[in-house]
Amino acid sequence: MNKRITFNYAVVLLILDLLLTPLALVVARQARLWLPFSYQLGQQHVYLHPLLYGMVVLIWAIIFPTMSAYDPKRILHVKEQIWTTFLAVSASTLVFAGALYLSFREVPRLLFVYFYVSDLILLFVSRLLLRLLWGMMSEQEQRVSKVLIVGAGDLGQSIAVHAREYHWTGLRLEGYVDDAPGKQGETFEGMPVLGTLDQALSIIHEKDISEVIFALPLRAYAEFARLVLRLQELPVRVRVVPDVFSLAFFQATIEDFHGVPLIGLRDPMIDGFDRIAKRVFDLVLSILLLLLLWPGLLLVAILVKMDSPGPALFRQERVGENGNTSRCSSSAPWS
Repeated sequence: MNKRITFNYAVVLLILDLLLTPLALVVARQARLWLPFSYQLGQQHVYLHPLLYGMVVLIWAIIFPTMSAYDPKRILHVKEQIWTTFLAVSASTLVFAGALYLSFREVPRLLFVYFYVSDLILLFVSRLLLRLLWGMMSEQEQRVSKVLIVGAGDLGQSIAVHAREYHWTGLRLEGYVDDAPGKQGETFEGMPVLGTLDQALSIIHEKDISEVIFALPLRAYAEFARLVLRLQELPVRVRVVPDVFSLAFFQATIEDFHGVPLIGLRDPMIDGFDRIAKRVFDLVLSILLLLLLWPGLLLVAILVKMDSPGPALFRQERVGENGNTSRCSSSAPWS
């Protein structure tokens, strides 16, 4: 997938989110004035301080990247994108609620509900419309990226299936090349085998291919190396899908080790900046929730102490990520 396309798409999404979220606040204010689902309020009772608009922009700008709302692996798949957007809006709205509790408590509760619903609708619709518009723009020939897959085996067919999901971005799969005699002229996953590896250069010229994806088994290394050398003469992007696909059970990662690419098959779920951002988010959200819930938690602790012998908090060591142990507490020994 072209990194420039995914980067541009993510930037447009970010700009839309930061424009539409304050608009959702405006819509919510008008809805609270017009909709007859509660007692009538005057203009002075639904006044929103200008700082509120800056507050939602700041919160959304922090929470959405933290929740991977612009991660290429999520935004290019419509179901993943909608689900991630729902989670990001929900988390951002919860943080916004905590911020309102500590600052502008006079904001009507029903207005807040309207804001949450309006923001979800606006962001969902904007994403669907943007995908439609992006697909129409990608129909222009100069924006199309034509792809040839080297290898029509299980690995190559899997690439073809996934490539269809990116059709709206301008990715066009032309077909395969494969040396197996029984595959010549056949169609796999809706795409034809156009010829053998020796015919690859002429097919690239004929079809105006801009990207070649190698999906050959490990035993075909010699053919792979020979064709890669021949492709150095052509202005095409060359990518390789390693034949460890079946071992990448969840999310494989690739890193550079002194110029040698390493494929990680079992790395931590999050790392680096994402881990720091998640930790900060967890702490901020926990503090806000404790400010709201501490009377109820105190009551539960008293009831547990009155009903059961021993301490109100039960402490135990648990095994977490990477085999690290940590002490956790709960309000009752059976929790």
